[in-house]
Amino acid sequence: MKDIEVKLSDPQFDFMYSEKPYTLYCGGVGSGKTFAGALWAIMTSQAYPNTRGLITANTHSQLQKATLAELFSICDTLGIKYRYLINQNRIFIGKSEILCYTMEKPENLAGPTVGWWWGDEVAFYRPLAFDKASARVRDVKGPGQIKFTTTPNGFNWLYDFFITNDNETKRVIRGSTMDNAINLQGSYVERLREQYDSRMAQQELEGAFVNLISWHFYYGFDRRDHVREGVELKDTDLLLVGLDFNVHPMCGVFVAKRGGMIYVVDELYLENSNTFQAAKEIKARYPGRYIEVVADETGNRRRTNSNKTDHEIIRRAGLELSDFRNPAVRDRQNNMNRLFEHNYIKIHPRCKNLIKDLEQLVHDNKDDMLSHISDALGYVCWKLNPLVKPRRQARVLYK
Repeated sequence: MKDIEVKLSDPQFDFMYSEKPYTLYCGGVGSGKTFAGALWAIMTSQAYPNTRGLITANTHSQLQKATLAELFSICDTLGIKYRYLINQNRIFIGKSEILCYTMEKPENLAGPTVGWWWGDEVAFYRPLAFDKASARVRDVKGPGQIKFTTTPNGFNWLYDFFITNDNETKRVIRGSTMDNAINLQGSYVERLREQYDSRMAQQELEGAFVNLISWHFYYGFDRRDHVREGVELKDTDLLLVGLDFNVHPMCGVFVAKRGGMIYVVDELYLENSNTFQAAKEIKARYPGRYIEVVADETGNRRRTNSNKTDHEIIRRAGLELSDFRNPAVRDRQNNMNRLFEHNYIKIHPRCKNLIKDLEQLVHDNKDDMLSHISDALGYVCWKLNPLVKPRRQARVLYK
């Protein structure tokens, strides 16, 4: 092993040397939590060579590309020899054996006994996975410690275990992205803040437990800030129409893109209608104008009451159909709230149905007339300015 100084942030140090049976490093993106977990796993395997350890991640891709990649990088830098038997889910560091599992099928954990466990990104595990794995940590030749590294994921079982049911056996260490600023690009944190709304920033950058599922779906919207007279289409604007394929109502929004801004200049709201009528209305509103339609991806599916898909109807009407895939509903919601909070969206007061939707839609929605027109806006927002996490550059781990 090489004699190399490893510089740790205060949260990383506290995590590494915590003696509690259960230690959670709850950190922001890029805070160095996976590095701390991997280094602890290496040190523990060296200190307790006569017991097996356990390393887990949520998915196979995460295990290979993030969790173990960090561990192998540290071993290579420190000159520590290791063998990875991928078909057997085992790593040997010197004489120590470490089992490596994903938590997609926690029933696979039945059987082995280990002396310690490092779980990476545990906030995304199922409670059953935690129960199965923690029951394996019972070899008296090991320290019997369980250490977790993760970015939070709302008030789930992890919050209940460490916060609601706190006791002397547990310790929570919080680390923000800025704690690891020395190893990040100068613009990295600001780029992330630009990508997140205020609640996501608390979770993703500060490592805080946050309820991202607000009672109000679009909590970032405020008509005092986002509804403005004078929001009109200019000759130089790119005109897009967000379209949600629903019979009652058939909804759309007319959006002018100007620089980084999204101006909603008008809305389409047709009750008991169909895609043929929607296409005709779109063309009538702005005759002779180039229009790009950003439509619900499900419109590419053939319906039982028509021999044409909604997308085919749009194309045959002479409208340009954008290449678009629906994001996850929560991603679309978070993206909309981010854009509202950063003041990237302005809406003309004539868009009464859209404004009503943004103000009244809640997660426990029971009104069939709500959600469709705000979905249409969400498609355009995702097309023009999607929520994308910037890639973290390679860390400078040692000096």
